[in-house]
Amino acid sequence: MIQTSCDVERQLICNLFQQTGKDLNTWMETIKIEKLHHKIHILSWLKNRHGFSHLAANLLVGIYLNNGKAVYG
Repeated sequence: MIQTSCDVERQLICNLFQQTGKDLNTWMETIKIEKLHHKIHILSWLKNRHGFSHLAANLLVGIYLNNGKAVYG
């Protein structure tokens, strides 16, 4: 079965706490505290410091830059 972007984003949000120990709101605050403003810097930080895959980091950055709201959902 083919997953849409909405499905993948929803799955990331639902599994975020189980996989990282932090829920979406906590990640939004964590990114905010780092004071990273450019997409590429946030993306690199999530991948290099926290071990996110490129897809998961990109989705999380998109949500962050969308004021903490799902982009596709």
